[in-house]
Amino acid sequence: MAPENAEIKKLAGHEPNRQGVDPPVRSRAQALPFASIEWNAFESLVYQLVRKDATIEDALRYGTPGEAQYGIDIIARDGKSNDLACYQCKRVQSFSAPDIRKAVDTLLKGKFATEIKHFVLCVTVSLQSKTLVDEIAKQKQLLRDRGIAFSTWDASESGDLCLRLKSHPRLVDDFFGPAWGSAFNTPAPVTRAGAHELLGRLHAAWGSSPCSVPPDRETDAATLKRRSAELERVIPAMTGMDMRRLAWVPTGVVRFPDGRLLEVARPVALMCSAFDTTEAGQRRNEEDDPREVMATKVSRQDAERAACDLSDRTGLRWRLPTLAEWWMGVSAGSGRAPSDASASGGLWLRDVRPNAWRVRPPPAEAMEWVIDDMSSDGVIGNRGHWRNLHPHIRVDWVGFRLVLDYFEGAGS
Repeated sequence: MAPENAEIKKLAGHEPNRQGVDPPVRSRAQALPFASIEWNAFESLVYQLVRKDATIEDALRYGTPGEAQYGIDIIARDGKSNDLACYQCKRVQSFSAPDIRKAVDTLLKGKFATEIKHFVLCVTVSLQSKTLVDEIAKQKQLLRDRGIAFSTWDASESGDLCLRLKSHPRLVDDFFGPAWGSAFNTPAPVTRAGAHELLGRLHAAWGSSPCSVPPDRETDAATLKRRSAELERVIPAMTGMDMRRLAWVPTGVVRFPDGRLLEVARPVALMCSAFDTTEAGQRRNEEDDPREVMATKVSRQDAERAACDLSDRTGLRWRLPTLAEWWMGVSAGSGRAPSDASASGGLWLRDVRPNAWRVRPPPAEAMEWVIDDMSSDGVIGNRGHWRNLHPHIRVDWVGFRLVLDYFEGAGS
């Protein structure tokens, strides 16, 4: 009877149509309560925004309470032109046209009047009213005649303060609290503590390894697939990295060409290929092939700085791979040296065929930095060739890749 009733309802038009239904629109907040923070916090916020400007080479807060500051709270130098920019911060409940005139007049009577090239007035209220916009235009012309550019950072939705802070969720969280951070910004990357807490829960639920059979018990293929799929949802959310760039390296033992047995003590995620020139911030020559070119002339210290930078940005621990992790990944667990895949020679990463684990060995003419228990400063090639190098040296044929140590500190 039940199937018959379902069919009758469908024919009668009662079957709900779940296709083509738009999700609800939930816009994020477009303005922040600047007037609710203390004056010194507002000045500190502006200072940090100035420091994050890529064109600024140096910035300093100018003066302390009680000192004559000539209407200046922050001074900064442009990295290219060496021009001086001055910022005045006003934490107020209202701001009028006379207040704008007074701010400009104070600047022009101060010690920087003949040196300044850019004046920025930062206020905790909106400056969008017609009267204020007209006054700002007058003061811009006055300063332009003196060779000074004039900008305003106000608290309106379209003001520079809000527009700039949209790109800096951690500043919003620091100065306005996590509730405003969630309401105003796209969620920031998971913090190191949050990442470890989440991975600790996964670790406790899964056991010793998310992607290989634990040595003390049998694990069916469906369970392994489920574990891998769960991590592939978690890691991109934490790192912003496409999972196609990473390959799971499980625990186990692999034989190195010199006869040593190398052990991977805990699972890691290895980058599928070495950094290319774009990722490493290296300039390509115009005649370079458009395919990815392996980044070389990288010292071990350069590689470790890159790992620290990526760790800071993602809240997880990135580092150079150990020799065991690298060889396990490059040989796909077999211990056998991969066949030379870069038949055309050179450093073209796309000429190198990936193995069964999606890991691309380095091109035949290249080597990569790894950490070895016997000699911590060394590089290795795709045939297992090993060389000791000083950590400061940069060589034409040496690059690097990193591993994500996603159980580092898990549960702690």
